[in-house]
Amino acid sequence: MSLAAGKQDSTPGDDEENFVTLPVAPRRRRPGGNFQHVERDCIRAALAPDVPPGSDSSLRDGLSLSQREGPASSRQLGRHGTRIYLDESLSTMAARRLDYSSPVADPNARIDAKNRDFARFEQVKKEQEYLLAEAEAAEQFDEDFRIRTCDLGKFFRGTEEDRRAFAQELGEGLEQIGFAILEGHGVDPHLYEEAAARTVDVFTRPTLEEKLRYRAERHGSVNQGYFPIKETSDIHPDLVEGWVFCRRAFDLDGSASESYRWENFWPIPGAEPLFRRLCQEHEKLILPIMQSVLTYLGCDPHLYDRRLSATNFGLRLNYYPPVRPEDAASGAARLLGHEDVDLFTLVPAPQIEGLQVLNRANGRWIRLNAPPGTIILNTGDYMQRITNDILPSTTHRVSKPRDAALLGQARVSFPFNVYIREDEILEVLPGLPNPKYPPVKAISFHTRITSKYYGDAYAVDE
Repeated sequence: MSLAAGKQDSTPGDDEENFVTLPVAPRRRRPGGNFQHVERDCIRAALAPDVPPGSDSSLRDGLSLSQREGPASSRQLGRHGTRIYLDESLSTMAARRLDYSSPVADPNARIDAKNRDFARFEQVKKEQEYLLAEAEAAEQFDEDFRIRTCDLGKFFRGTEEDRRAFAQELGEGLEQIGFAILEGHGVDPHLYEEAAARTVDVFTRPTLEEKLRYRAERHGSVNQGYFPIKETSDIHPDLVEGWVFCRRAFDLDGSASESYRWENFWPIPGAEPLFRRLCQEHEKLILPIMQSVLTYLGCDPHLYDRRLSATNFGLRLNYYPPVRPEDAASGAARLLGHEDVDLFTLVPAPQIEGLQVLNRANGRWIRLNAPPGTIILNTGDYMQRITNDILPSTTHRVSKPRDAALLGQARVSFPFNVYIREDEILEVLPGLPNPKYPPVKAISFHTRITSKYYGDAYAVDE
C-alpha cells in the first residue's frame, strides 16, 4: 500500500497554534478491532487516541499542540489522520473531528468480504474475484507455477545484448503474472538481515503509547506513520502492525539540517540511518527496472528517467506478531488480499513463508517462497494504467504459515514502493495501441483507489 512526497515536506506542527488536545471518553470499539490488552482500550479515545487518561496534565489543560513538549508533540492524531482543532477560539472549546472513514457495522462482514465489494474504487480493470481473507476450504493452490527469476546483474554488468535479454525475461515474467524474483541486484544481503532485526526493534522496543504518538496521517497521497494491529485498513482486521516512511522521514542528503528531526518520524534512535541506507540501495534499482520495462514494451527506455529521479517512494515496515489461538480461529488474514497502488514494489525475500500470489489465469493461489537475499518485484496499479493493462497489478496476500511451529514466531517484511510525484500525470505510454484510460493526475488516481481502505473522504485532487 503506498505513498507520495509532493506535499510531504512540511514540518509536523506547522500551522498548529490553534490545535488542542482534549480529554474525552473512550470511543466504542470499532467492530473487528478487538484489542489484545486492556491498555489499548484505555488509550483509544476519539479525539486523543494516543494518550491514556490522566497521563499528561497538558491534555487536561487544553494546551495547543505547539505548546507540548517531546518529539511527537505535533502528532495528536486519530486513525488515518484525525486532527483536533478549535473552530474559533479557546473560549468556544468547539472541537471538531476530521476522519476519513466510518466504522464497519459487522465484523463478520470484514472477515467474509470480497474484493468485488469495493470494485467502485478501482481505477484499472480488475476482473478477478477473491476473498480478502484466506479461506482454505474454499480455495485452491497452484503448486506447479513458478515465478520467474531474472538476473539483474545482466543489466549492471552485461553487454547491450545482455540488457536486452534481461528486459525480455523481466517483461515476459511481469506480463504473465505481475511478479518476478530478482537476483544479481548488488544489494548486500547482510543489509537485509540488519533491516529485519531492526524492524523487530522498531515495533517491540517502544511502548504502545509511544507508538501511537506516530499514528498514521495522510501527507499528499499516502497515510504515513504507525498503524496498530488490526487497523491497517477499515475493510479487514489484518494481523499485522505497519509503519510507513516516505522520503520526508529520511535525512537523505546526510546534512541533518535544522528542519529535519529523526524524532518526528522514528520511535527509536539508530533506525533512520539503517533504513536510509536500505532505501538508497533500492533507489539504485529503480531506473534499471523501469528502463528494462520500457524496452520490453518498445518505448523509449529513458522516458521515465526524469520522473523517477529522486521520486516518491514509501518504505513500509510490517511486523506480524506470533499468531495467538484466538486470532487463528478468527479467520482473519495476516494481510488481506490486495493489489499495490504504485509503479512497482521491491520486497526483500522474507524469512518466514506467507506471501501468496493469485494466478488470474486459473483463480488459484501461488505460494511464493523466494531464496534468501533475492528481491521480489511486483507491478502495481500505476504500472497497469500506463501499460494499458499489459503489465497487471496482481493480487497478493500474506497468509499464516502452514508449519504450526512457525505460528509462534514473528514475521517481518519491508516492501519499498515506487511512485511518481503527485502532480505528475499518469497516461498510457506512447506507441501502445488503443489506449483504454484517459490521463489522470497521480494524486487523484492514488487516493481514489486507497479511499477503499480509509473512506470516501480520503480521495483528493490536490
